[in-house]
Amino acid sequence: MKATCGSISDRGLNPRRPENQDNLLVWPERGLYLVADGVGGRQGGATASAVVVEVIERVFSQEMDGSLTESDG
Repeated sequence: MKATCGSISDRGLNPRRPENQDNLLVWPERGLYLVADGVGGRQGGATASAVVVEVIERVFSQEMDGSLTESDG
């Protein structure tokens, strides 16, 4: 089966939200698609969603290359 994916995100219609705080991870080789929502303009939302994506990507990378063992976590 062949699949095609795309992604788009938006800050929303609220004028009090000056930035889009969402982050996405698209990793079709692993079947991993992640949307980390920035919590609607709250302080630190962009950082929080970026950290979630970074951590998930790091964990799945370690699992893929065999460096993650049961004693690691």
